[in-house]
Amino acid sequence: MNTRSDDETPRILVGVDGFESSKAALRWAIHQAKLTGAVVEAVTAWQVPVGTGMVPAADMPDYQDDARIVLTEAITEMCMIDTEVEVRPRVAQGRAAQVLVDAAEGAELLITWPSIQEGRVPRGDSLSGLYP
Repeated sequence: MNTRSDDETPRILVGVDGFESSKAALRWAIHQAKLTGAVVEAVTAWQVPVGTGMVPAADMPDYQDDARIVLTEAITEMCMIDTEVEVRPRVAQGRAAQVLVDAAEGAELLITWPSIQEGRVPRGDSLSGLYP
């Protein structure tokens, strides 16, 4: 995962979906970044659900904007805990697992959360854990 050059700031990547478990992961990432001098890159993935092709464009929700709002609110809430750590937001289209793996290139650490604790059933694209 870590292929950065010496002049780059270490980066911790964390997946955020707005649920409490992902906010806890973001909070942990901020704490870890403070200890290590890293920046945090908070990533939210979005995709248009299968079967929405029949919905008229005017009635289609703005999934990208919804993802951006979720990410912004989570960062705002968690950054109130510690304002010394830089948190960079990133919203990307695609399946969560693939977006996180792609974004983790060069990162020191990838943090994901156990969505099952929220009562959500993990799909095939779900990840959970710490990945150095």
